[in-house]
Amino acid sequence: MNKILPLSLIVLVVLVGVGLYLKTASRPVTTPTESPETSISPVALPVVSQSPHITTKPFPSPTPTPKATSSIQVIQRQVTPTPTPVPGEIQTHQVTIQNFTFSPSNLTVHKGDMVIFTNKDSSPHTATDIGGAWDSGSISSQPFTLDTANLQSKTYSYKCSFHPSMTGTLKVE
Repeated sequence: MNKILPLSLIVLVVLVGVGLYLKTASRPVTTPTESPETSISPVALPVVSQSPHITTKPFPSPTPTPKATSSIQVIQRQVTPTPTPVPGEIQTHQVTIQNFTFSPSNLTVHKGDMVIFTNKDSSPHTATDIGGAWDSGSISSQPFTLDTANLQSKTYSYKCSFHPSMTGTLKVE
């Protein structure tokens, strides 16, 4: 009787193994496609051990392979060329009022160009021609635009009426 027990265990192990084999063999066979992002994982197979039971060891799931990245950065810089004035074309010029100064303090424009005075100080200022050709009035948050179309071709000296030490010149050609 001692010899029958081990023999029946062997037969049982073989039958269970054949059953599992047939169960996995009856599944449709698919051919995996390889891609650089994934690695192929084989199907888990039964492992027969010396003990009278069968265990299976599953293989780990495929792990995506990270795509290679480059540490080199390409920096693109767009260069905007300074436009060349076309004769007869109206240009717009900026004069910034900041820290109680006009910048630029000396500006040359063509007759018909526009000059925009923008105040960036917390105090109000003016842009007033000393000869009386124009007066901006108080410039606070809204800029003042001077149209030079009606001005004579000459150099104008201007100041801030509130702060007379603030001066500038505007040459109209």
